[in-house]
Amino acid sequence: MASDRDLATTARESLEHQATHLEHQATHDDLTGLPGRRVLFALLEHALASARRRGTAVAVLFVDLDRFKEVNDTFGHAAGDFVLIEVALRLTKALRGNDTLARLAGDEFVIVCEDLSSDPAQASTQLEALGDRLENVLGRPMQVGEEELVVSASIGVAVTSEHPSTKQLLGDADSAMYLAKQRGRGRLVINGRDAVSGSGSRHSLKRDIGLALDRDELCVHYQPIVTADSTHTVVAVEALLRWQHPEHGLLSAEAFIGLAERSGAIGAIGRWVIDQACAQLVAWQHDLGDRAPQRVFANLSPREIADPDLDAVLAAALDTHGLAATSLGLEIVENDIADSLLLPRLAEHHDRGHPLAVDDFGTGYSSLVRLVEFPVQYAKIDRSFVAGLPDDPRRKTLIETIIVIAHHLDLTVIAEGVETQQQVIDLTAIGCDLMQGYHLGRPQPADTLTGLWAGNREAPASEHRAQRGAERVDS
Repeated sequence: MASDRDLATTARESLEHQATHLEHQATHDDLTGLPGRRVLFALLEHALASARRRGTAVAVLFVDLDRFKEVNDTFGHAAGDFVLIEVALRLTKALRGNDTLARLAGDEFVIVCEDLSSDPAQASTQLEALGDRLENVLGRPMQVGEEELVVSASIGVAVTSEHPSTKQLLGDADSAMYLAKQRGRGRLVINGRDAVSGSGSRHSLKRDIGLALDRDELCVHYQPIVTADSTHTVVAVEALLRWQHPEHGLLSAEAFIGLAERSGAIGAIGRWVIDQACAQLVAWQHDLGDRAPQRVFANLSPREIADPDLDAVLAAALDTHGLAATSLGLEIVENDIADSLLLPRLAEHHDRGHPLAVDDFGTGYSSLVRLVEFPVQYAKIDRSFVAGLPDDPRRKTLIETIIVIAHHLDLTVIAEGVETQQQVIDLTAIGCDLMQGYHLGRPQPADTLTGLWAGNREAPASEHRAQRGAERVDS
């Protein structure tokens, strides 16, 4: 029979075990088992103090999953929980031995990297290597029930500069993450405290974007898409959203489209762009006859693609302006065709007659497999490949391979970012169908293009070089 001392020892051990368990529950995430907010802040305070003593740097990576809400909405919260657990496991495997992963809230994770080099260039190299590993582990398809999903994340990085506080470092990483979202998601942005535009500016833009339509501050510029032969005939244009901000000047969509999505303004803005683009195409066809572009491409964000009201928006625009669906192309980024959540919606738009173009082709995941399954009609070669011409033989070979594959799939190939005559010559020689870029026409207001086309004259080289600041990303 157990003695009173044995019973007391057992009771004490049981209480200690319960206390430890309760403490772990209070400080760690129930779903993933990762450290929570309280542990994260304590760990980061310790890491910063240690960095001051050792003369090293600390980095915070703010990881936010892209379009995670759509997983919950489509497959249910159980599937969403599975994705979060799997992401936590994959991120953990990609870390260095002295890195720590925490779950901040929802689909937001934070990585703390200690003992980085105090030299900014070396620290950036270390962080880029980590970013590559994170991208690789997240980029592998994930089986959720009968569906195969590809999860991407926008990652913002802040590195200690003059030993900021925990709050400052997390805030800078959060701002960098928003910048990654604005640049198209699925990427990593590294910024020191001084390089980030700051949460105050971001919140100001977020507030203003909801009023931009009413204030008549938004406009659409159009960039020509021309044939690869010697005539460079304009066959289509890409509609590119601009914001003439009263304080910040002319902003490209990259600077604010992510904020428009988060603020809920993207629906109204998207409807306005589609209506403007259709109206302008009709005006050109009326004024210019056979000199007018045959088609206008409108860019769609993932949230717009998933919006069930998009069908009615497209149908109303076509009906109002008397256009066929074939006149209004829909442009998506390559990573979106790897998202099985969006494929059914895109297929419906294709079946209604809208030509589909894949932007940034060659930079995403599982693209070739999806292209076999999915009726895309245009593949836009990413400008980063074109920029290597004519001096980079490896990129030239890659472009040739993309064109051969695309043609076997009955796709029309558009090269983006064409900036020199030599690039035109090389792309034509290797079989590119269409081209787009500053050498062939920069994004401009509709009235400017109307004047150029009506006069049947090309814009002078000085115009091609002008105003590249806000528009460079669209070349």
